[in-house]
Amino acid sequence: MSFATEPRVSLVLAVMMTAFVACTSDRAAYIDPPSYADAGPPESAFVSPEAGTGDAGPHEVECAGGEDFVYVLSKGPDAIHRFEPKTLAFSRLGYLQCPDSGTFSMAIDRYDTAWILYTSGRLFKVRLDDLRCDEIVLRGRTPELFLFGMGFSKNDSGDGETLYLGQDGLWKVDTKTLEVGRAGATELGYTFELTGTGDGQLYGYVSLNGTVLHIDKTSGQTLERHRTPAIGSSWAFAQWGGDFWLFVTSGMARSSVTRYSPTMKTSTVVIEDSGIEIVGAGSSTCVPYKPVQ
Repeated sequence: MSFATEPRVSLVLAVMMTAFVACTSDRAAYIDPPSYADAGPPESAFVSPEAGTGDAGPHEVECAGGEDFVYVLSKGPDAIHRFEPKTLAFSRLGYLQCPDSGTFSMAIDRYDTAWILYTSGRLFKVRLDDLRCDEIVLRGRTPELFLFGMGFSKNDSGDGETLYLGQDGLWKVDTKTLEVGRAGATELGYTFELTGTGDGQLYGYVSLNGTVLHIDKTSGQTLERHRTPAIGSSWAFAQWGGDFWLFVTSGMARSSVTRYSPTMKTSTVVIEDSGIEIVGAGSSTCVPYKPVQ
């Protein structure tokens, strides 16, 4: 039976779907402000850079804003949203205008810039103030690093930060030279997500079994293990305020939000339906990494 030839069935389904969307979300608020990105793609032609080139450097001073948020990446359509852990509120920052589609992973650096990987394998830096895209190409990237999870961690020296990649082991990227090198093996399997902190810690997560690992940045070895109920298909996570915020889909194309406390070893599903499918998340190493009162 074709729904196109059965108008009464289509009307009933439309009413049912409207009721489902209106009644299943328990998020605190979803703000949808006017977006400067809605104006469309930039007029200038986009030119892909050569390996090791692109806008790899910071564009502003570090830690200039965004300390109150975790940023999340959604698909269908591709957009960046702010999530505020204090209020559990989402707000859409804007739609992405990069010359690609199908977002896969995201990390946020200390300069209010998102590093976004697409399913095509292309990597872009996106300024959070105007969503301008600049493609970058990692130097020394091997075929196995076609897709990966990623996250920043503050350097132990206290000067700068390093981007870490999760794909069949732990990899690290020098953000100045864009040189990528292998750090070591992990027990997280193949593609896994990463998040880091301002005191130089690094954590990995896979939603296959809800495992979060505290990872040694130099070897990839496990320092501490946590188990959460955040199990699903599309997944992402980030650290804020000493807790992990885990975003997963399970049986539907919209993500739930779980808050996990590593000190108390407790998990709480704070939002059952965020209204969007989240495929990436990130918080800069400027955000608090201790509990916020």
